[in-house]
Parts: sequence; structure tokens; C-alpha cells
Amino acid sequence: HLEAPRDADQLGASPVQRRRALRDANAVLVRAIAGTTGMTHAQVNGELNRLCGVTSVSEASADELDQRREKGARWLERIGARAGRR
Repeated sequence: HLEAPRDADQLGASPVQRRRALRDANAVLVRAIAGTTGMTHAQVNGELNRLCGVTSVSEASADELDQRREKGARWLERIGARAGRR
């Protein structure tokens, strides 16, 4: 059972550390979604970016990355639930 990474808002994390952790969490989700759905990483990234109004992960704010992570986690939960019903 896959679990989505949690928010990177640790006590004392600098803004740069928080964005890095959020980018890493997003990458983990993209790999899991791509592996479960058969979509390419580019397709998953494109869909998450579209859902969040993000043009580039490298240019996204921490809040946008966190929103993207949350949407990715919900997506992974939905497809995981479907896979479990088979």
C-alpha cells in the first residue's frame, strides 16, 4: 500500500529546504501515479500542473507545490482504491 508523502513544513525548515522537500514529495507521487496508471511521467506532471495552474515545478511557489502534492496524493488514493477493488 502506497502512502503519499506528508507536507514538508517541518519546524525550522528554511524556504529553500521546504521547496526542495515539496519538489521531492511531488516526484515520489508522480513516480507512483505513473507506475500505477501506465501514464508517462510527463503526462502525470502535465496533468498535475494543469490542475494547479503551475507552468513549471522549478518556478512554482511553495504553496503551489503543496497544492500540487495534495492533488497528487488524492489522485493516488483514488487509483489505489480502484486497484484494490479488482
